[in-house]
Amino acid sequence: MTLFLLTFFLVYGGMHLYLFAKIRGAFHLSSLSALGLIIFMVIMILAPVVVRISEQYGYETFARVISYTGYIWMG
Repeated sequence: MTLFLLTFFLVYGGMHLYLFAKIRGAFHLSSLSALGLIIFMVIMILAPVVVRISEQYGYETFARVISYTGYIWMG
């Protein structure tokens, strides 16, 4: 399971890093905009884990909102 999660986060995080580099190069983002994009992408990378933990602790509504957002972004 650890190997799967490590592989998932390396590949998915690498895709986000690539996308961030392309967006930053194309749009010449300011520092604040780049920081906002980084925060958004980190939240989207961690969304599947947050969903699982939220479901485990009984926060079903929060998990549903995060799952819709994170999985639509993933798709």
